[in-house]
Amino acid sequence: QSWSVDLADTVRSCHMVYIWKWRCAKLFGSPGGIPVNKGGFLVCKTQEIIHALDKETQAHEATTAAGALQGIKWNPPPRGWRALNTDGAAKETLGLAGAGGVLRNDEGGWLLGFSEKLGCCTAIKAEIRAVLRGLQLARELGTTKLWVQVDSQAVVSMLTATYNGNLP
Repeated sequence: QSWSVDLADTVRSCHMVYIWKWRCAKLFGSPGGIPVNKGGFLVCKTQEIIHALDKETQAHEATTAAGALQGIKWNPPPRGWRALNTDGAAKETLGLAGAGGVLRNDEGGWLLGFSEKLGCCTAIKAEIRAVLRGLQLARELGTTKLWVQVDSQAVVSMLTATYNGNLP
């Protein structure tokens, strides 16, 4: 593949940043962030850069994202209900994760909020753990009518799916 000078400079700079970070980590006694396979790591980062800078990929992803774009905002629950809004996130595919949420009344008044460190897990597991913790806290408050709002379509699909008694 023929690289432009800009791309070669960008890749070289990226590699130098990681090499410098690894040097500092080793020098200052924090080697936990140094990958075992440094060469493989740098190859992956190079592929990410090429993918990010590829004009055709950008155009395709922009078109795809525009087709699925939805406005997300808080909507109050019906009168007499409470709303649970949750979110979970994980760094990269299987990394440090966290979960959090807020429970509000039907006028948007804050009742409680929570956040938790989850250790290492996937983003979907973090999302589900956030919903689970929110449900537990809502129950502890005596909530009987609860409207759950989640920003993950995968979690919504899991929670609304009909099961025949055999969980996956």
